Amino acid sequence: MAAADKASVLALLGPTAAGKTEAAVAVARSVSAEIISADSVQVYRGLDVGTAKPTLAERQGVPHHLIDVVEPGEAMSVARFADLAAAAIAAVVGRGKRPLVTGGTGLYLRAALGEWQVVRAPPDRTLRSAWQERIRVEGTGALWQEVARRYPERAEEISSQDVIRLLRVLEVEGRQGSAQPSPYRLLKVGWWRSRSEIASRLEARAKILWEGGMVEETSRLLALGLERDRPPLGSLGYREAAAMLAGEVSREQAIQTFLTRSRRLAKRQMTWWRTEHDILWLHADKDGTGRLVELATAFFLGEDVRRSCPAAWCETPPY
Repeated sequence: MAAADKASVLALLGPTAAGKTEAAVAVARSVSAEIISADSVQVYRGLDVGTAKPTLAERQGVPHHLIDVVEPGEAMSVARFADLAAAAIAAVVGRGKRPLVTGGTGLYLRAALGEWQVVRAPPDRTLRSAWQERIRVEGTGALWQEVARRYPERAEEISSQDVIRLLRVLEVEGRQGSAQPSPYRLLKVGWWRSRSEIASRLEARAKILWEGGMVEETSRLLALGLERDRPPLGSLGYREAAAMLAGEVSREQAIQTFLTRSRRLAKRQMTWWRTEHDILWLHADKDGTGRLVELATAFFLGEDVRRSCPAAWCETPPY
């Protein structure tokens, strides 16, 4: 398919707490776009506080897609998400609007952009048998460590006790191999802040979450019969709140663990994105939103902004 025949899709990516939500809404309002979320936990209904899901007020009238699409007890896979994202992008384009995909979950964003070959693989009984034996000898921690070594961002989302999900990561993602060309005309913009800024924003977010209903939301989800070590309760924030509710840690310990894991997640997300060379990085605090709007406008008008982006704007993060 010729480049001129491809749908144009803007992607805004970056680490947790960088401020992608606010930037995406500002851009969407400026260029008549609709937002497609590429977040592996915001897909679940009822997980609002712990996922920092944008409220209706924060969305400012901009349509958001792939938020609240499944119940907490339903399974969500990369393959299913890829199908939902493709349908959402097609629907946005069909309405004459512009698709803006945003999120920090690297694999989900790649799947949404059609850059990741999704393998709908059956269980690998040989692999499972070998790992069951190793788990018997070394414990489930060995399985989590292997996933962390190969797919660090995915490991951060999964409890070390969730054997089924960890095995599935090794089965499916291990078979997918390298990325594939996207069917879209893409512009990927990375949204970054300094490490100290991210750390400060994470502390502010922790205060908001833990004083704004994080524990109560987790308690309600547990009352539905959801398992602590399975998605979505195995996710960052809910995991720590569930441990506190079980009396395993104090409130302060839970918050500190949440902060430690959040900082680790931000670092791993940046490590993930730094392996890609087709991202234009904008510093959020250097008139980032204004520059992003200009780049998005030019991109949707058909310009090759990757070549024309001023060097003073598009600076690679120093970490």
